[in-house]
Amino acid sequence: NSKTAYIATTVLLFMLVLYKFIRNQKPEYMVAYEKGILIGTFCLNFFSVFFSYIDVNRNFILARINSWMSSRFSVCHKVWLLYGVSFLGQRIYVTESERELVGIKNRLWLDNSYVSLLLRYGILMFLIFSIGYLCLVKSMLLKREYVLAIILFLYAIYGLMETGWYMITHNIFLITFSTLLYKKSLRDVDRSKDA
Repeated sequence: NSKTAYIATTVLLFMLVLYKFIRNQKPEYMVAYEKGILIGTFCLNFFSVFFSYIDVNRNFILARINSWMSSRFSVCHKVWLLYGVSFLGQRIYVTESERELVGIKNRLWLDNSYVSLLLRYGILMFLIFSIGYLCLVKSMLLKREYVLAIILFLYAIYGLMETGWYMITHNIFLITFSTLLYKKSLRDVDRSKDA
């Protein structure tokens, strides 16, 4: 009973089938595929924040997309207007019990990881994590770890529809950040274990 599960499964199958087909074709196709993953990851982040910043209900097409996405952008927009954005983050009251404590009557939720990260943890953390995530995807592509790059792209889509994109409890693949931090590839780690 979740759109996220259906969308994620469909995208994963499509991306894997496309990868299996492209890897044996012209190298230019693989370059375009890699660029598509990287640009797609950036666009998911950017447009998610942009559509939550503006009032999407003023545009017919964006309102239809918002409706199809269970009103995530318009609800994030309401939370954004209520709390604003801070540089270092702030406490956001969205659960019913929290809202009762502070006297907020509106029903609120943040079912979008990008906006949740921006509003809860601030501009600085949002930029650090978003840029780091793009660097991680690019690093996986440069190392030819295509399946991991596809999974990270899939989690970028997941970030549109759930709040767990930036939490290791929901996105175990964030552990691959260690390859950026320690400059070791996953193959190097495997070789050191064999030795």
